[in-house]
Formats: sequence, structure tokens, C-alpha cells
Amino acid sequence: MIHQFKKKFIRFCKLLSSQQFRRFIFFGIICNILGVFSIYIFTEYLKLHYIVSLIFALIYVNFIGFCFNKFYTFNTSKKLFWKELWKYYNVMLSGFCINIISMFILVDIFKIWYITAIFIVTAGLTFFNFFLHKFWSFNTSDRLNKRGKG
Repeated sequence: MIHQFKKKFIRFCKLLSSQQFRRFIFFGIICNILGVFSIYIFTEYLKLHYIVSLIFALIYVNFIGFCFNKFYTFNTSKKLFWKELWKYYNVMLSGFCINIISMFILVDIFKIWYITAIFIVTAGLTFFNFFLHKFWSFNTSDRLNKRGKG
């Protein structure tokens, strides 16, 4: 049992030190900066509620993130664009729900400044998003297994 855990832990550490994870983090940082900047502009200058600003920013920043991850992080076939986009947005929708609830709790209940709350929530969702995208949204082994059985 301990040997199995050790093997899985080593595999997990190798995954987190991989070039793929580093690219995911790099593009995530770019999207996060773009998102925070957008939320700030929408909230402070357009006078939108921070939740409305968050919704607008997440919709378009997630599409940019999809393109980065599809073509650079996971480098999957262009033929699968729409299927992967659908899966990507499903993962992001679940993250979006967690994001909205977490933002509300941190800002309205714990009275944390919304910009600080964005960074806290983003850090927490990074691993959630990476693993779901790697093993579901952009999973190539699923397609290879279906081809081999057909």
C-alpha cells in the first residue's frame, strides 16, 4: 500500500514539474492578469457590480485560455476543436460556479478586497483546472482507446 502511494506521489510530482504544467501555469498567469485587469476596469470605470464584471471577464478570458491550452499546452488536433471547446467550457463552468461562490464568501462575508479574493480563488482553482483539462478536456488516450477497439 505504501509502495503504491509512493509511486503515485512520484508520478504526481513529475506531472507538476513537467513542461506541460509550466505552460499551463504561464498561460494561466497571462489570462489571470488579463482577467484581473478587465474586472478592475469593468468594476471601477464602467461601474458594474464585481460579480457582473467577473462574469464578463471569465467568458472571454476563458476562450483565450482555451486557445493557449489547445494549441500550446496540450497541443491537440485541430479536428477536435468544437468537442474540446465544449469540454473546456464545461470544466470552466464548474470552476466558474466555484469561483462565484468563493468570491461571494470572501468578499461579502469575510470582507476581503475583491482583487485579493480573485488571487486566492485562482490559486485554489489552478490544480482543479489543470487535472480536468489534462485528463478530460484534452485527453488523447480516450480517443486512442476508442480507435484501437473499433
